[in-house]
Amino acid sequence: MDYYNILDVPRNASSEEIKKAYKKKAMKNHPDRGGDEKTFQQISEAYETLSNPDKKAMYDQFGTSDPQQMGGFQQGGNPFAQSPFGDIFADMFGRGFGQNRQPQRSADVQTTQEITLEEVLVGKQVDLQYRVSSGKIEQITLNIPAGIGDGQTVRYQGYGDDSIPNRRGDLLIKIRVRPHNIWKRDRWDLYRRVNVNVIDLIVGTTLHLQMLNGKTISLNIPSGTDPGRRFSVPGYGIPDSRSGRTGKAIIEIVATTPVVKDAEIVRKLKEIKDAIN
Repeated sequence: MDYYNILDVPRNASSEEIKKAYKKKAMKNHPDRGGDEKTFQQISEAYETLSNPDKKAMYDQFGTSDPQQMGGFQQGGNPFAQSPFGDIFADMFGRGFGQNRQPQRSADVQTTQEITLEEVLVGKQVDLQYRVSSGKIEQITLNIPAGIGDGQTVRYQGYGDDSIPNRRGDLLIKIRVRPHNIWKRDRWDLYRRVNVNVIDLIVGTTLHLQMLNGKTISLNIPSGTDPGRRFSVPGYGIPDSRSGRTGKAIIEIVATTPVVKDAEIVRKLKEIKDAIN
C-alpha cells in the first residue's frame, strides 16, 4: 500500500503537509459524511504511519511498518474509538466526536469580533447578540483574554444553533486584531520605527516615546548610533497568559537628513566633516 499516494503527498512532505493532506482526505471520505469506510481506514492508516517518525522511517526503508507495532482498526463500531486521532477529529467535527457516532448535533454558529492592538494588551469583554434557527436572539458576554492573536478562535460549547433539540452546536468567534498605525506585533514582541535626525545620531540624543500602553519612556540614543540599530525595551510587549511573561518593545532607528539652505551652516558642516575625517 503506497501511503504517500493515498494521502497524495510527495515523499519529502513535511509533517505539517502530511497532517493538512490527511485532514482534507479524511473530511471528504469520512463515513459519517457518506464516504467509503474502507477508503477512510486506508487514509487513516497512512496518516498513522507517516505522522510517526519511527514508523515513517521504517516504511521509507522497507516499504512497510511492523504490523505488530501498528495500531489496527477493530471491526465494527467506530473505527476511531481507540485511535490516536482525537484532537484532529475534534477540530474537524467538534468535541465529543468518536463516541459510537452519536446523533448529529446542530451546526456551529460562526462570527467575527474585531479588537484593537491596545485591547490585546489587557483583554476585553464584549456583549454579543446573534440569531439561531428557532428565531431566538441569543446574547453572550465574550471574554477576550489578554495576549490573544489575530485569527484565533474563542469557542463556547453549546451556544450554537438549536435546529436539533438538545444537541446544540458551538459558538465560534474568530478574533480579528485591527492593524495599528505605529506598532506591529511579532508573537509577544511589539515593533516600531522611529525617525531620528542624522545629526542627533552623530551627537546623541534622548527620545521620549509613547508606548502602546500609553506610558511614555525616555530612550537614550548614544552618539555614533547607526541607522537601522534596534533598541529593546523589556516589559512593554504583549503578555503571555500561559507563562506569565510579557514581551518587549523593539525600536528601530531610521535616519532622516535635514534640509539645510543657509550657506553659512553648510560651510560649518563641511568644516565639521573635514575635522571628523
